[in-house]
Amino acid sequence: MGNNSSRAKKVFAHFMPAHGDGGNHAYHKSLVGPHDLDDPDILEYQILCAKASHLDGFIINPTHFSGAMRGINIRMLKIIDKICELNRVRSDFNFSYIFSYDDNGIANGDKEIILANYEWVRDHILFHPERSAACFRDDLTGKQVMMVWSSDGRAHHWEAAGKYLGHDKVMLLLRDTWGQEEADGYFTWLFGVPNRSPEKSEDERNSLWGNIEFDAFFDDVKKYPDKVFVGSVYPGFDDRYAPWGEGWRYIARDVPEGETFVLTWEKIMDFNAANPGNENEISWVQVVTWNDWPEGSAVEPASFDGFGLRAIETCREQNIRFKNITGLPEDDAKGLLIPYKIFLLRKAEKNDVAERVLECFLDRRYSDAWKTM
Repeated sequence: MGNNSSRAKKVFAHFMPAHGDGGNHAYHKSLVGPHDLDDPDILEYQILCAKASHLDGFIINPTHFSGAMRGINIRMLKIIDKICELNRVRSDFNFSYIFSYDDNGIANGDKEIILANYEWVRDHILFHPERSAACFRDDLTGKQVMMVWSSDGRAHHWEAAGKYLGHDKVMLLLRDTWGQEEADGYFTWLFGVPNRSPEKSEDERNSLWGNIEFDAFFDDVKKYPDKVFVGSVYPGFDDRYAPWGEGWRYIARDVPEGETFVLTWEKIMDFNAANPGNENEISWVQVVTWNDWPEGSAVEPASFDGFGLRAIETCREQNIRFKNITGLPEDDAKGLLIPYKIFLLRKAEKNDVAERVLECFLDRRYSDAWKTM
């Protein structure tokens, strides 16, 4: 697979089309409030926010499949189409997506259903004449990158990818199963520390964020130097308000050691600093998550009576550090709130002003954008 250290550093946020309610069943609420991810203005807002924080794209996780052509979350296609549209507007916009297969247990590992779904993915996503242009490609092999979230029938995914996509064209990454199933690489999620276990004290429940689990993950990374590993960072987790919540997992956004989002980032960067220039280096990182409000891991801007811009500010700062981005305008941080202002202008039917602000935003002339508003 080649030396990971020679891959360009990339960061993607896990985007969930099913969780666009803005926090109706969550402690924190989205800055734009309850919203509809079928709304093109909302989609533009989401992508521009991510771009302002120096994310390279979204890992788009649909709600589920239910057969080859039924039950696919059509919102997934809409967010991909909006990404493609913005990329066409500006050739240097360069925002990507990674498709993450997730059938929510509906296929239950059924080989025939999985094979049929891959045929659909081939024709409507990865090899679609327009949507394929925005699919993230590994800069070493040129392969399109695809993730598999689902836990059932993973051996069938490798077979399906070979039959319908081609192992020479698509890199397949599996979740939390390194070495157990055939794959080009693996990715992890947030570390589900059972902080509400009755065996733990209250102090323990409020302090555990996955520190030890990170080290165990890194030990596994070193065992498979020929595989691509995607690291994960996260701001916290809290599913008590989710209708499906188990209520026993909890990761505070702030622990005694500091901000959880920063601490998880530091684990990745410390590991890379200890393994510079070798095959173990983590080149790709997944932010868990962009908009999973029900499970309390959203990075998307929240209402100002919640965490507000704090998570996306941290996202911007850590992306700059991880990718060693230079040459940014002095007012770079001002760009984070401009997408929200563009969204408000569009909803007020002031599209002419919104377009002028958008042009300034795309040029990274943030002070001019604020003056235009």
